[in-house]
Amino acid sequence: MKKHIMKSGLYFNRAFWTVKHNIKMQIVLFLCVIAGMIILYSCQEAPTEVASGSTAATIVGTVTFNNQALPGIKVVDMNSANPVASYTDASGSFLISLQLSAQYTARLVVTDPLATYNPDTSGSILLNPGDVKSIAITLTKNSSAIRTANQVTVVSMSANHIFSKGVGVLEGNAQLENCKYVLQVKDSSGVAIAGSPSYKATFSLKFYPADGAYGTPPSANPDSESTDENGQLPVTVASGTCPGTVQLIVQIALANGASFTTYITRLDIYSGFADQSHFNVATASSEGGYPNGFVVPYWGVYQTHNYIATVADTFGYAVPSGHAVGFISTPGGDGIIGNNGISVTDANGSAGVAWISWPPTPSQDGYFTTSDPATSGRRGYTWLQAQTMGKNGKYIRDSLLVLWNEGFIHDSLASNSITMTSHTHSPVNTLFLWDSNLNPINATVNATVDLGTNPPLGESFAVEGDFGSDPITIPEGDYRLLGRGNTFFVFGIVDQSSIATTGMAVTIKIHINSQNYAPVTINVPVIVN
Repeated sequence: MKKHIMKSGLYFNRAFWTVKHNIKMQIVLFLCVIAGMIILYSCQEAPTEVASGSTAATIVGTVTFNNQALPGIKVVDMNSANPVASYTDASGSFLISLQLSAQYTARLVVTDPLATYNPDTSGSILLNPGDVKSIAITLTKNSSAIRTANQVTVVSMSANHIFSKGVGVLEGNAQLENCKYVLQVKDSSGVAIAGSPSYKATFSLKFYPADGAYGTPPSANPDSESTDENGQLPVTVASGTCPGTVQLIVQIALANGASFTTYITRLDIYSGFADQSHFNVATASSEGGYPNGFVVPYWGVYQTHNYIATVADTFGYAVPSGHAVGFISTPGGDGIIGNNGISVTDANGSAGVAWISWPPTPSQDGYFTTSDPATSGRRGYTWLQAQTMGKNGKYIRDSLLVLWNEGFIHDSLASNSITMTSHTHSPVNTLFLWDSNLNPINATVNATVDLGTNPPLGESFAVEGDFGSDPITIPEGDYRLLGRGNTFFVFGIVDQSSIATTGMAVTIKIHINSQNYAPVTINVPVIVN
């Protein structure tokens, strides 16, 4: 190579002196000199990581301390012409990429910018173009530089929700009434603090919606703890007797007498499973306050009636939303229960169902009968039953005796008459109303009353009457069927005539109209003595 360069130099020298007065040749000489310098430089050995036609080689690895990933750690290849550096991420991982055209040896130096950890050198990492080398580096603590704790994170927790005490524990599972936390104290870089020095944590709770305003609030155990060699803190939150949201408050004491506080809100305390003493089924408010259902009195016309089951736990708190409640009716043939008889509770612990009337009617044998004493064996009654699951797999049930009216209105005085004394007020009488099964009317009833005959001159009679309810005597024994469905009509007549009325015949007409029933007119004859 040197001989080649010397010959080139002599040639240039002779050419120069031959054309020293020729300007064009000077330009050619200048260009040739530049070309020779390029050829000379290309013959020198360049750094392999930046050579032309090179191939990538990669070093990947992790940096840890005490099995904990270390973010923010600097890793540098000191053998590269321009030192290539990488910083570890949150998982303690780093990556260094080099461009190589030949075999190369990297030498890594690992340092902590905050000097918390001792430096580490990893040398003799032999690389060929295209290699991917994976290494693991474990640092040691620099005892002269300990980072200060300034944050608390949740490493684990046994549950996101627990039940109020005394209602949620299932057989063989005693964990439903407490939540076990493992917390970790870290420094400003997110690295767990060392075992020495340890930090003392004090635990307290804030409970929503009201701290101790009702029942027993939850508690933290222990109320204080010191960090272990991994900077961790165990604490258990146990439920009280009321539901709500728990906020765990962790206060860390620092060496200089100061402290910092972390608030952790991830735990809900639910009310427990359904309790038999707090489970009830009744008609929905849309039914106008009726305690029972009712149905149209003839074939082929359908109605929908709504029922509500209310579900609470031992302490009377509504069970969590989404608690399943099933509805069934007995005996069969009484209608269709909406959504296949399945409903779920809302935020108030209420689960509703729609009951759609369907043939056969109560008059058919074998349907709508019950042995309940309140019905005296009459047709037209059935049971709506609601059930759900309670503690330890126990069924919780409640039922409602439902009356389904059928047939025309009947009365107890259709053939009776009133006997009264001339020029007096008649004895007060009562007209009892019920359906064709002699059951109370579970529908709105309106009535008007008038005289059925036109009195002669001087004769003057006045009629009076109103509706009421008597759950004890209409019919006798129907104490379970309360409300306006038990109808009767109290009426009377007054003789205000100016002439003798003895022996006269007067008729009182009572006109009754009821929802879904044909109008009924009842004639009551009056005999004047």
